[in-house]
Amino acid sequence: MPISYCISPSLKDDEMNQEIPSTKSTDTWSRSTQPRKVPWKACGPKGLLLFVLSGFALVGGMILSSIHFFPAAATLAGPPAETATPGRPLAPKPHPTSPRDSSARIAVGPYVQNMGTERATVCWASREGESRISGPDEVRTVPRYAVHELLLGNLKPATRYHYDVLGDGSKAGQGSFTTFPSGQTPFHFVVVGDTSTNHKTYQAIVDQIITEKPLLVVNTGDLVSDGLDIRKWVEFFRISSRLMRSIPYYPVLGNHEDNAAYYFNFFSLPQNERYYSFSVGDALFLILDEEGAYHETPAYMDEQARKVWWKQQNLQYMQRQKVWVERMLALNESAGYTFVFLHEPLISVMHSRVEDARRWRAFWGGLFEKHHVSVVFSGHDHFYHHAVVQGTQYITTAGGGAGLYNPDTPAPETVLIKRVNHYCRVDVGPKQAQVTAIELGGAIIEKVPLRRRH
Repeated sequence: MPISYCISPSLKDDEMNQEIPSTKSTDTWSRSTQPRKVPWKACGPKGLLLFVLSGFALVGGMILSSIHFFPAAATLAGPPAETATPGRPLAPKPHPTSPRDSSARIAVGPYVQNMGTERATVCWASREGESRISGPDEVRTVPRYAVHELLLGNLKPATRYHYDVLGDGSKAGQGSFTTFPSGQTPFHFVVVGDTSTNHKTYQAIVDQIITEKPLLVVNTGDLVSDGLDIRKWVEFFRISSRLMRSIPYYPVLGNHEDNAAYYFNFFSLPQNERYYSFSVGDALFLILDEEGAYHETPAYMDEQARKVWWKQQNLQYMQRQKVWVERMLALNESAGYTFVFLHEPLISVMHSRVEDARRWRAFWGGLFEKHHVSVVFSGHDHFYHHAVVQGTQYITTAGGGAGLYNPDTPAPETVLIKRVNHYCRVDVGPKQAQVTAIELGGAIIEKVPLRRRH
């Protein structure tokens, strides 16, 4: 039996008051309805008892009503923390209306989020009931879920931990994770994209990724086909469950996420959650947002006005993000490797999307080449594409399950195109790194060596 120890949350006061990401349902999304993060802590002979709950009712992408907060118990087994303190276990206090069956208490997850060397977040969702909406020709039933977060701090780097979010020993609430290493320890991660539509394909890719045993996974966007449909999200998490139960999963906002509140509710991500950064060992990760806030095009605009609207509506937002990206790249010049992730590619080999890609490339204006970014990963175009610009690799990896597209316009910078379901494994070492593009089934598409930046 592990000795008694306590682990306190690493959430800072200023993080508690971060601005809430805007969503389509801005009229119903406010600080009062944003899920609060209220830490509870205690310690006992079974290890950590720390609970943070955020609850809300979700219907059609809107928050219709808040769900009250209540404490519960969770356990974490791992090496004793330096702040070991003897104590008495805190008895679980389930809500009177909560189902006793553990499988009912966890409808989604648990899944690992927002990993660090000394912190981690474990999330899960419970089914809270159903709501109904009716119209002239239909009656629709929409399930409601409450999302919960367990915030963990004062962990040890590169250490395996086992958790039980329900604290009752049932398998439904159990999982494990490994914290990020603190030094320049070799590690590998996986990049996959556009995982919607064909669930059987995505399931097969998930099963194959699990065999890679990555430290983390990044999805380049379009996780689901319709971000406003709660059932799509539940299906995504069901397919991803074995992977996400132990591996931190970092998403990029895609156009099919539809800027929905569900995205922000289910995922617990760094900083403002739209675009964010984190580091692992000698590598910097920048996750960017090309979608911005949703604006419905006014009906009175003609086709030409609509084109201008879509180019200009989020320009100020994108410019602020660009300033942030340049600052982050400058502050992290000493990073051995820098990986950038966005949804729409800056180099497209689809005739219908070449113009949009050129527009995005002009917006970033050679920023990634200037700062010697190792790889810019993207999705959106459903196939594998590899290009090189002044030493920076541009890799489109969007074969995670959505229907494959036909590339028809190779670019001057193109190295390789392949229409195939796939993912990328990235091995990062102290002196060199390598991207390996892998087909569903295990065949190697290509290997791309990466030189350390310094």
